[in-house]
Amino acid sequence: MASLHSDACIPANHWHQATLGTLIAQEDPRAWRGYSTEAWARSWGNHELAARCAAHPELRRKLSRDETWTICHDAGIDPDLRVYAALAYGSANMGPGGENNWRVAGSMPNLLPLLAELPTLTRAEAYERFRQLRRHRFLRGIGPSFFTKIMYFFGCKGAYILDQWLAKSILALRAQNWRAGACAEPVFELIDGNGIRLSFGKGEGIRDSVGGLDYDFFCRELEALTEKLGLPDGAEVERWVFSAPKSDWRLFLNTLDWTSPGTHKKRRDAVARYLASRRALRVEVAAMSFQITLGNHACA
Repeated sequence: MASLHSDACIPANHWHQATLGTLIAQEDPRAWRGYSTEAWARSWGNHELAARCAAHPELRRKLSRDETWTICHDAGIDPDLRVYAALAYGSANMGPGGENNWRVAGSMPNLLPLLAELPTLTRAEAYERFRQLRRHRFLRGIGPSFFTKIMYFFGCKGAYILDQWLAKSILALRAQNWRAGACAEPVFELIDGNGIRLSFGKGEGIRDSVGGLDYDFFCRELEALTEKLGLPDGAEVERWVFSAPKSDWRLFLNTLDWTSPGTHKKRRDAVARYLASRRALRVEVAAMSFQITLGNHACA
């Protein structure tokens, strides 16, 4: 599995200490088990894929992280089925329709040649290879959350999964995204300069603008947390940070404002314009009052 890099080079003041304390204090997340690959395929109507999965007993049951890793390295299972097992582990686009999963199926011929190369590439190189394929629309339906799962499970050294929960966790832990409020209370506000950027709207995905070096830094951040969390490697840190759907950590993340930095700036600019107009109005009213007073004195 992905291993710890010995020198993560992340300074201690990089972290927001109160948020780090919240992460450390959570209970050990229960081991996540994704859907069985067969049930996952059936949920979005790919009955042909479900029938192929039925020939493999391990693809007919829910898999742990370690079991998914083992399957992705099992040469006795077709490569595309191994990719689908990784996506089923993440419960990707479950349910009727599954249009994105059909796009993944159509992109499989462009994806499979890269799988064998992953163990020979650095995580930054692999990420950029995926980005290039996606930029040219060769990987339709496969965004950063998907392909970092594939990088991790197919043996790209030091690669970890980057989805919205990992991204939000790291962004919340960065001290640069916290400021003092009006009463000195801590306020979370995303700033410009975060290499990991969430998609617009509710921030439920990772932007395509995130590059290989941004991803590498995110991985180094996970590795730098090993000692603080008392965990053996970056993969275990990722598991801890990913947490569980109803965990206190996820509830905490859901209380934060994930508005993009640009929107915050627009709001501040709008407030500044409003206050400036109010000040100008007060000056104008004061000047008019002064002129009226002068006029009254002149009449007297």
